[in-house]
Amino acid sequence: MKLYEQMLSDVDGSALVLAAKAHMAASRFFPTIHDLRQAAIEISLPQREPAIVAWGDVMAAQTWAWQGRYREMIYTVKEAPGMPPMPEMIVRQDLGGEPPFDNPLTARACQVLGGWRSIMASECPAAERARFIEAYEALAARERENAMALPEVRERQQIAAGRVAGLVGRVTWQITDGAKGAR
Repeated sequence: MKLYEQMLSDVDGSALVLAAKAHMAASRFFPTIHDLRQAAIEISLPQREPAIVAWGDVMAAQTWAWQGRYREMIYTVKEAPGMPPMPEMIVRQDLGGEPPFDNPLTARACQVLGGWRSIMASECPAAERARFIEAYEALAARERENAMALPEVRERQQIAAGRVAGLVGRVTWQITDGAKGAR
């Protein structure tokens, strides 16, 4: 019992009770730590919309792009002597940015694929849809795996990820700084 208590100490108590009840109702065997952890985590994780629904949100964001995401600038050209008057020039400047998705996983899947604008610029929407769905499902699976991991394991993974990010940053800096110095 102490092992169960130790291995389940980071899991939400109410979710753990629900997981135990669900297991008792569905199985005639005593639940393993894995059974209880997995069921409790599934109960406590927010319900994610299916990937195809998230793709619909990405496609619906096209209307967002045209609603006030541009700034119009009006230029008047001074008249030159002997020239006819010039009309005002209107230039539209794209303010950029990404649409505000309600589901953070949708935004992360777009980032993985190079950003929402990159997805919209693609000449093959069917391929982008397939890549988005793969990325979305992989991110959702990673989220579940991270939630299932013991706190000690999660901490070590974060430390390792931080080291990798630092290394990538240093290498990028050296490459870009070296390229600037070579000019």
